[in-house]
Amino acid sequence: MQHSTRKSEPIPRRRFLEAGAVATTFSIMSPELAFGSEANSRVTAGFVGLGGRGAWIADHVSKQAGFKITAVADYFPEVARSVGERLGVGHETCFSGLNGYRRVIDAKVEAVFLETPPYFFPQHARAAAEAGCHIYVAKPVAVDVPGCMSILESARIAAKKGKTFLVDFQTRTDPYHIEAVRRVREGMIGKLCLISAYYHDECFVDPPRERTIENLLKGLAWVNDTALGGAYIVNCDIHAIDVALWIANELPESAVGFSARNRPGAHSDSHDCYAVSFNFRSGLVMTDHSEHIRN
Repeated sequence: MQHSTRKSEPIPRRRFLEAGAVATTFSIMSPELAFGSEANSRVTAGFVGLGGRGAWIADHVSKQAGFKITAVADYFPEVARSVGERLGVGHETCFSGLNGYRRVIDAKVEAVFLETPPYFFPQHARAAAEAGCHIYVAKPVAVDVPGCMSILESARIAAKKGKTFLVDFQTRTDPYHIEAVRRVREGMIGKLCLISAYYHDECFVDPPRERTIENLLKGLAWVNDTALGGAYIVNCDIHAIDVALWIANELPESAVGFSARNRPGAHSDSHDCYAVSFNFRSGLVMTDHSEHIRN
């Protein structure tokens, strides 16, 4: 399987995927799930992280009859104010700074949408889960193994409270992928021996070095910082890797790989070229290859 963003997809396909992404977003919960009836069933929602995708999802959520956005937060005050005003959120619940997420939760929202750099997700998700919120979190869910384990525990906490915990993946809801995996599972191509996953894309330009890391919090520059974003393998390649694991229908026992930083003019530390091999108990072998260089 191969993921590439270098060539534009046909318009109908793009629209179909966008519709699927929106449907996934809004299936985070229904009023019936949250309240058990249709009466008084608008779910109050708070958004943490209002960059490109965060603002995009917030705009869509604001147009749904079952949701009402009552609080927002972004590290940058001007972003929180601007997006909040567009969404009809009062200035008193437009928060900023590193503790803005806490203030959104304290505003007593019922659902929290997390769209910050992934370094913050374990902390934000745990706070939201312990507060009894429904949670929608972008991928990647964390930048390291302890962070991923923390997210898993937060999901368990949410489940025990009867709340929804949804990660922003759309591929497994795509009917074409679902049908393809079904046919593989039914033996259409015989026994699986080798799965190869590929992801080819361009990279983000490293922002100028500054006294603080604020410029890494703008746009998607944080992808180039391993601590903030986990690098390209967890932000981009994970799409192909996830589909490959879905097809494999098992988790690997071990993995070995190599990576390098080859983009021109790089000074942030994330690598952008990867080759990883995964070994499975069944004898299946899986490989993942990717590069993120502007050609």
